[in-house]
Amino acid sequence: MVSRRNILKMGLAGVGQSLFAPVSGAAATPGAIHNDHGQDIAWLRNALQTAIQLEFATIPLYLCAAWSITDAADPARNTLLDIVQEEMLHMGLACNMLSAIGGRPDICSPGSVPVYPGALPGGIHPGMTAALRRLTPSTLDVFMAIENPEAPVVSDTAYSEQSSTIGAFYSQIWQVFKRLRPRFASTGQIEGSLGLFTMHSLDDVDSAINEIIHQGSGTPSSPMNAKGNGLAHYYRFAELHHGRRLVQKPGEAWGFHGDVVAFPSVYPMADIPSGGYLRQDLPAPVWESIHAFDRCYSAMLKSLDAALTRGSQRNLADSVMQMREMKDIGVALMKQPISANNPGCGNYGPCFRFIG
Repeated sequence: MVSRRNILKMGLAGVGQSLFAPVSGAAATPGAIHNDHGQDIAWLRNALQTAIQLEFATIPLYLCAAWSITDAADPARNTLLDIVQEEMLHMGLACNMLSAIGGRPDICSPGSVPVYPGALPGGIHPGMTAALRRLTPSTLDVFMAIENPEAPVVSDTAYSEQSSTIGAFYSQIWQVFKRLRPRFASTGQIEGSLGLFTMHSLDDVDSAINEIIHQGSGTPSSPMNAKGNGLAHYYRFAELHHGRRLVQKPGEAWGFHGDVVAFPSVYPMADIPSGGYLRQDLPAPVWESIHAFDRCYSAMLKSLDAALTRGSQRNLADSVMQMREMKDIGVALMKQPISANNPGCGNYGPCFRFIG
């Protein structure tokens, strides 16, 4: 039998530690709370489900970019995988916030699983399309736009003037939490080894939302995360984009004029087509790998959903093993040329397609 402690030490090879472990507790059903803004408890639950989908949508994007780096020990790969771990944490915190107010996180129904290419959930950066791509400077542009701060200390993305940032979205959720002051329940909440904690009060929600915002985009006065022990996601992506460390010299503003950050070598993965690769277009062995990844991805989501909703240790252990298998299949696909006679076609890659 796999203990919770050992499960939490096991993770997706190349992604990091497993995030989730179940927590038991007594249920408490929130009442039908309404306010003058029309944002009642149902609105808040819907907003938190959207937050879960938003965090979820970033993970395959960042994983594709990380796995496309040829050297498993490259610092850029580790940077991206660290960010993936934190996005998993954010997703878990959003799940806990929803469970705490009587909602049920949905991560594996067809309407909740992200489809690529596509728009980000919640109307974040309307007009921007998120697609599964290898790591390139243009990919980093999109990642920086996703994580763009409301008030960046250094900004150079085309989305700088957009008001629909992730930070603004979570700030609105926090304002509604404060107005509604809902009752909290422990049932269905999860905890784990990446700093995931449960919600029992508004103070817990405040801490969770601050951590999500600051890890993603820093603060108006600093590019650092809330703990001050590393740069926020936006600025870590920006360092790769600029090829320089972000530093602040005495008496000067922050700028990308520190040590060189080398751009890594990557597999020439072609952009994944809309809807993913189709069986009739592929050689049988390639389709088997494409479909194997989709099956593994879908099984992982179902196992994780069961762990979230039923507190199943077995399902939790299954999801960790499936995450590891996903990475192995995904990287193998990125090494497979689409055409042996035409290298310009690039290589295959994982579709992250849910099979219900």
